[in-house]
Amino acid sequence: MGMFDPLTLLINHAEACRIAVQSGESLPPVPEKLKNLAKLEVYNLNLDYINLSGVNLQGISLSKVTFRYADFRKADLHKATMQIVIFDNADMRGADFTSIETEDAVTFAQANLKEANFTEAKLQPTSFVGADLESADFREADLYTSDLRETNLTGANFEKAELYKANLANSNMTKQQRDSARNGNEAYPKEGVKKVLFLSDEEEFGLVDRIAVELQSDGKLRIAKTKLVAF
Repeated sequence: MGMFDPLTLLINHAEACRIAVQSGESLPPVPEKLKNLAKLEVYNLNLDYINLSGVNLQGISLSKVTFRYADFRKADLHKATMQIVIFDNADMRGADFTSIETEDAVTFAQANLKEANFTEAKLQPTSFVGADLESADFREADLYTSDLRETNLTGANFEKAELYKANLANSNMTKQQRDSARNGNEAYPKEGVKKVLFLSDEEEFGLVDRIAVELQSDGKLRIAKTKLVAF
């Protein structure tokens, strides 16, 4: 009987999922041997479209992995560590991201993260651009310099979350959510900005020049220039 190789099985399962999507069929179920991948090390893999719904991924280490359009519904990623990981357009409703740590280019752009749990997660810096974070839980999470532009934050809990220098442009974060967080008044944009019409960040010599065209609540346009430390 051959030795169980979870990485080979992951690659094969991802390929089966991609073929199913291309054929317009339902995603194949998670193989029994992939239902518990706790503390696995995964690196340099393309796992786009893979179905990992409900899988135990506690303490998994991910580096240079793509999960575009993957299914992580109700998956358990408690205390996972991530570096250069792409979850763009993934379905991650109800997933457990408690106490995860992200580093270097982790993105959840356009992902469905309704009711996902990021309690006490270290998310600096992480991109959630355009993600649906309705009713997500960010209590005591560290979102320092994270990018939450154009996100749906309806009902999300940011109690004691760190928002220093987080980018909230064109999200629907409420004053109550800002006030419940730490340093909510230091997130961008400041209160009084109705919409950011243009935003450009240019990095040079460890500094970022941010130029934004802002539509103020009073209907006036404002050009804002800010210099930030690059991370």
